[in-house]
Amino acid sequence: MKSLLLTLILIAQSQAFALTDQEAIELGMTPIEEHETISKSRGFYPNLDSVLKKASVVVVVDKSLRSNQNPNGQTAKLFVDGVFYSEYDVSTGTEQVKETTSGRQYIATTPVGIYRPIRAYTDYMSRAFLGATMTWAVFFNGGIATHATTRGAYSKLGHRASGGCVRMKLEEAEEVNQMIVSHGEPNMRTIDQSEMIDDVLLKRILYVNRDKFPKVDVKTGENLAEEMWTYDSLVVVIGS
Repeated sequence: MKSLLLTLILIAQSQAFALTDQEAIELGMTPIEEHETISKSRGFYPNLDSVLKKASVVVVVDKSLRSNQNPNGQTAKLFVDGVFYSEYDVSTGTEQVKETTSGRQYIATTPVGIYRPIRAYTDYMSRAFLGATMTWAVFFNGGIATHATTRGAYSKLGHRASGGCVRMKLEEAEEVNQMIVSHGEPNMRTIDQSEMIDDVLLKRILYVNRDKFPKVDVKTGENLAEEMWTYDSLVVVIGS
């Protein structure tokens, strides 16, 4: 009887913590079938000297594990006009696979590559997790963004801990955000996209001072023919 009761409790707990597809995407997770496996012996390490010449602001995120042999793992470095500006401890995706309530599998990874920022916010709250904050979010790859984490999670910085986003301290996420948006249209403007869902106010304040820049090849950073509304910036995720 006790064994049956324990089994029922474990099943209930697993169901309570199961993610829906929407929640997995909101966490920045990637469908397993879309995940490109990078050889751990090789990883993704582009020529950064070349990449730094391609934008005024470049954020280099090293998603690899931190160790004595690799002290740069789980850090982000900010470069402005090709010159090192600052370095931050971050948390990237855990690299763990989760199955959602639909049976689809997602991996909590921060995909390597070279990306243009897509959208930047002063305030951003999740729809799937009502009220979950992603302050100073800069989305650069679908639902994956650099953003502030909660102060209670500061101890996890320097270690993999997210669903795919790049988590940072509040003031550091603000610094990255503001450096990026300052390299768009000079007249920095925001619009309020906040909305009420189930009596919860989701604050979403979007910067709209973007300009048109070429899209870039995710592996080389070379400019493509198609343009997009973005900033004179790149986010580069390296490592394995």
